[in-house]
Amino acid sequence: MATDDEFELLNRLVEAKDRELESVFDLVADGIGKFACNDEFSILYYNWGLADLVGADRGLVESQGFDSSLYIYEEDYPKLQAAIAQAIERDEPFSVTYRLKHTDGRLIWVKTNGLLIDELYQDTYPIMYLFYTDITDIVETSERLSIELKRHEALMALTGEMFVEYDYIDDELLLLGGFPSYYDGDPRIEHYSVFLSDSADDADSAVFRELYRLFREGGDDFFVERRLPRKDGSIAWFSIGGKRILSGDGLPRKVLCRITDIDERKKREEALEKSAKTDDLTGVYNQGAAYALIADRQKSIQKDEISVFMMLDFDHFKEINDTFGHPLGDRVLSEGMAVVRSVLRDDDLVGRLGGDEFCLYMRNLSSTEEAEAIASRICRAVTAMDGMAEIGVTCSIGMSSSVGGDKTYDELYAEADRALYSVKEAGRNGFGFGASEG
Repeated sequence: MATDDEFELLNRLVEAKDRELESVFDLVADGIGKFACNDEFSILYYNWGLADLVGADRGLVESQGFDSSLYIYEEDYPKLQAAIAQAIERDEPFSVTYRLKHTDGRLIWVKTNGLLIDELYQDTYPIMYLFYTDITDIVETSERLSIELKRHEALMALTGEMFVEYDYIDDELLLLGGFPSYYDGDPRIEHYSVFLSDSADDADSAVFRELYRLFREGGDDFFVERRLPRKDGSIAWFSIGGKRILSGDGLPRKVLCRITDIDERKKREEALEKSAKTDDLTGVYNQGAAYALIADRQKSIQKDEISVFMMLDFDHFKEINDTFGHPLGDRVLSEGMAVVRSVLRDDDLVGRLGGDEFCLYMRNLSSTEEAEAIASRICRAVTAMDGMAEIGVTCSIGMSSSVGGDKTYDELYAEADRALYSVKEAGRNGFGFGASEG
């Protein structure tokens, strides 16, 4: 039979082991408790870590009758009860996240892992150990990040621009901002490369394929402008700017892109560019633009290809202006050029050199005779202009030709100018080629 000293020694050893076990638990959890699964979720044991979580001490806990439900946030209590009931039914461990109430009024987010033991409280209620981990900082940080993300999404939506995030490792695409105006699908596309291979050849896939190509080939920083289809099938200009985020080993981890619909801007730029190159009254190229374009075409002409340069002016135009006024004179020029362009081919070039003098340039002609036939049709069309019969509008055309680009713009101009002078000397309302200077 054990002596009192032996019992005392045994008791001290048990207490030492209990303290050792509690110290170990303190290292792996922020709080530990042993509870009865009754309505009050009665506290059978708790360590100081759990007491610190809720700001309680032993005197307070005892005065409240060891009722742990007082420390559980009311809205979360049903969730905890449901998790415990399921664990009891299945006889398995469980994990649940909920909020505790601190005595100072704060809410403490905890992740709790529960383990049933083979004991009953009052011979009726199951008993379990709960291991608490304080995740308040994690939850609050996650919530702040979520709010910040929603704020950015709202700002993106307000700008109307589209933003794309692609994860190289997960092969996942995330669409943000104004994408609903351009794309009806899910804003998160998992297995992006598989999605592309399975996609039909439609407007959406054309955009996504171009994005994928830029992700793979665009470099660490890229900016491009592309004509891409919209949701309605129309083609529009978009700017795509992207920047890669590299991992610690220098490999691509993610890429962020901003996509902006710049179609209206492009149209304005094209209109401004056209305005800078065209004559306001007649809509044909102005002198500077005509010179540059014709000179460039002459340089790119093929061997044995025939090109023809024409100079045209309206006969007695000064008298028309003086007799009938400038408004009618302007009509002669604008309507006259419309008639001329109706005779020419789509890729033939027309420019205004000044006053009533214009230049015409055409290439890929079969012969100079073809050019003469065109000049003849122009003269007849000008003479037959609607509403100009009593004025008697006619024109004169001087021409020069080149084979294989053997003449410069200045040479063609000089030769056509001499030919025009000859046509006028011969009585106007006609056309003819000039001779090269020997």
